[in-house]
Amino acid sequence: MSLAAAMLASTALASSASGPAICAGCSLDAPPRTEAAPLLVVLRGDASDDLAWRAPALAAGFAVLSLTGWENGDPSWLEEQVFAAARQRSIDLARVYLVGGGEGAAYISRHVPALGETFAAIAITGGGRAPANAACPDQTVPTYFWVDADDAAARAMRGYLERCKQPVTWTVARGPLDKETATTILTWMHHRLRVTTVAM
Repeated sequence: MSLAAAMLASTALASSASGPAICAGCSLDAPPRTEAAPLLVVLRGDASDDLAWRAPALAAGFAVLSLTGWENGDPSWLEEQVFAAARQRSIDLARVYLVGGGEGAAYISRHVPALGETFAAIAITGGGRAPANAACPDQTVPTYFWVDADDAAARAMRGYLERCKQPVTWTVARGPLDKETATTILTWMHHRLRVTTVAM
């Protein structure tokens, strides 16, 4: 989305009294605050994906959009869910972030060239792969990997991103995702700003 289009979308969201609800089976939670919140979008594979992120993100001041049914959608579907969330809660569209592991990471790697249109940064918690389309993203997509040292799929995705001169942070996972690790990743995310959008 161009800067002009993002400005129009942001204005429309701010003035819209109603709009499409978020997807069936999805959930949106936000901390009690008056200013626009950063948004963490979780590609939920099972309940543990949601539980690992929800409490740390809310405690850090993030809204959390947990998505189901993303497997067959494309990045424009994710963008629609973000805009639907922004119609319900005050969201900072310059600070929208995406996290996925396993099939979620594979989905992200399939679509990573387009994800910079919506997301300021992404996090991979296991899995991925080199995209079928070798084209590099037009925009910067900072990526945080928190994965097993032997995760070949994540290494393939990392190789693609590094070839495309994308900023990569690589951390070896030592056990299940805990609150401290999630908070570290959320702090890293919050320092990444999508400069082609306008905060609401």
